[in-house]
Amino acid sequence: MKKQIDRLLKKAMWVAVALFVIRCAVSFEEIKTSPSLYAFFGYAGEAVGLAAILMILYEKLLWRYDPVSGVPCIKGYYEGSFTSTYDSVKREASLTVKQSFLSVGITMSTGESESRSIAASIDNVYGVNMLVFTYQNDPKIEVRDRSQIHYGTAMITLSEKDHLKGTYYTGRKTAGDLDFTKVG
Repeated sequence: MKKQIDRLLKKAMWVAVALFVIRCAVSFEEIKTSPSLYAFFGYAGEAVGLAAILMILYEKLLWRYDPVSGVPCIKGYYEGSFTSTYDSVKREASLTVKQSFLSVGITMSTGESESRSIAASIDNVYGVNMLVFTYQNDPKIEVRDRSQIHYGTAMITLSEKDHLKGTYYTGRKTAGDLDFTKVG
């Protein structure tokens, strides 16, 4: 995440510098005839303000179209299944991924519970992009006698487009496999 913040700040700085140079070029005649420190700082303020707006747009939307952003876009709705070491039963589930350049959030729903990420990031682990997240699982009341609220961590490989596959483990000393395909 720190690397992404650094990249965004560097982009913002270069965009602000470029906008300042463009603004000064547009007003070159005015600067030449009546130089003013006040106007000069005004141009800098305009450049910084516009750069900030552009970086907000980039962080929320435009990064998806940047081929050198380094962050794969996995935002969307997925359907699939998971199998737990608890009982080896394959269960159907849906996964919703919300994402911006600097953040990612995951919600997984099954017939019995809903899990929400507490912390999540996309990291390059030994040359492979991985979605790594810690979550809290909240089972429905009617199944809490056998499935208490618990925490877990998942590591999902992002090597295939529109396919999320990985493993998870929980604080209940169970683990399992996850397999999801993007449907929307």
